[in-house]
Amino acid sequence: MSWYKWIGRTTQKEHVWGMTLASSHEDIVHKLNLKRINLVYASKCNHPTKPIPRAVKSSLCHTLSNLLEAGIQLKEALDLAGQTIMHPFCRAVIEEASTQLEAGRDLSTTLQAHRYLFDEVMITLIAAGETSGALVAALKTLIHFYHMQEQFIKKTKAALLLPSITFSLFIMITVLLFYFFIPRFEQLFLSTGKPIPWYTQTLFSISHLLQSWYGISCILALCGLAMLLYTLRSHPVFRRYLETLLFKIPLARSFMWYYELSFFFQTLGILLSKNVHLITSFSVAIKAIRLHTIRSQMHVVLHDIESGQDLAVTWKTYLPFLPPHVHALLALGQKTGNIGSMVIKAGQWTTEYVHHTLTLLQTFIPLVALCLLALLIGSLVIVVYLPLLSLSHTLL
Repeated sequence: MSWYKWIGRTTQKEHVWGMTLASSHEDIVHKLNLKRINLVYASKCNHPTKPIPRAVKSSLCHTLSNLLEAGIQLKEALDLAGQTIMHPFCRAVIEEASTQLEAGRDLSTTLQAHRYLFDEVMITLIAAGETSGALVAALKTLIHFYHMQEQFIKKTKAALLLPSITFSLFIMITVLLFYFFIPRFEQLFLSTGKPIPWYTQTLFSISHLLQSWYGISCILALCGLAMLLYTLRSHPVFRRYLETLLFKIPLARSFMWYYELSFFFQTLGILLSKNVHLITSFSVAIKAIRLHTIRSQMHVVLHDIESGQDLAVTWKTYLPFLPPHVHALLALGQKTGNIGSMVIKAGQWTTEYVHHTLTLLQTFIPLVALCLLALLIGSLVIVVYLPLLSLSHTLL
């Protein structure tokens, strides 16, 4: 089966297009004829490399849950939901799921065949919902899960935006001072014919260096390096190297652990609350972790749990940095058999910790940038205006 991009014409002479999975050109014609569409053009397209966006999956779950609650059968609900989805690959998979449903295949089985597009949490919860007959509840759980993740990521990006803007403004102001402000004062000093103090001369030399070809080349090289790093940000080797460097910084290591654990606990808690087996839930939740070092550590935890180790003892052994009350929550959940809700609470605590850290960062970084800017401007005032005052006294 390959992905094809097609263009067709309806019986009303309207042109439509889309994506589909097909084994041959004849298979595409057959699938489109079932929709009363005449094929105009079809060609193979690249295999999708990015998963379906979280918002699209949330919208799909919301539409399906509403249709199923209204008493519509799953196949018809899939047909109607496919018509509302704008994402071409998602729409193609939903159309295939509707076709496969007639052949006796479950929705989760079809999604499992396209796990590069749909995450393991969605596949596992839908499979659990189909098995237990509570598919609507599973879909609503997914909606809540995607909403939590979306809000968490939005808050994280918003918290990091202000420090980035502040430092960018600091750099721009520094460049403007050394390229436009200081050269004018240098011309003023040279016009007097008086000797220039060494600290003022040093400032002028830095300005000359930045305006020379060497300085401009260095700035362009730094800009090129920044663009290269931005381009390579998704490359696995670069991400692994950057992760190794950041893990050597204690504060960065602590923040990354809590950030990844917030996703891990949320995923694990949602799955356990829907009675998914602990080992299966743990395996799926590990896939929500993006950092290789943390993921490897959690695989060791999973191995110990599979070997029969006590879960509460394993948490304390491999996650000793978590505060005592979080370990107490996890142990209480294991003792009472309500581990799913307790893991969700642990995830809520780690999420609040990350937000609190980001709030402090949002306050601290602009403050540091303002202090540096004040120090720079104060130094310029001392270095430039003191010689001007002495010159004015000499002239008087």
